[in-house]
Amino acid sequence: SSGINAEWPLRPGGIACNVNTGSKTHPTSHDIYPLIGWKLENEGVFYVAEVIAANGGRAVEWTVSSGLINNIKEIDDIARSVPDSGGVSFIPAFNGMEVPYRDPFAGTSLFGISLATKTKSIV
Repeated sequence: SSGINAEWPLRPGGIACNVNTGSKTHPTSHDIYPLIGWKLENEGVFYVAEVIAANGGRAVEWTVSSGLINNIKEIDDIARSVPDSGGVSFIPAFNGMEVPYRDPFAGTSLFGISLATKTKSIV
């Protein structure tokens, strides 16, 4: 996968477009696909688990269509302007939930909003 070559997650648990599962393959289930990631000299084969994440782009589009921001180009500056999300969690399930739950009826959720929450914490 091109994600392996672009991000190169060398430790088990390292995340790129694929998740490095180390020297053991992850069993196929719920649209998680086990693949051979790479082989390093004298270290054996490393495996990855590849998944489909179809809602990331839609989440970015939603920030504009909902009026949270005016332009997609603002996202990077906004993200860098706050130290963290302030406890806000966003689950982008615009087309239902993907891996590992596969629930086509699940809905997008926004948690952790308080009176102190600002737009920047949501973005």
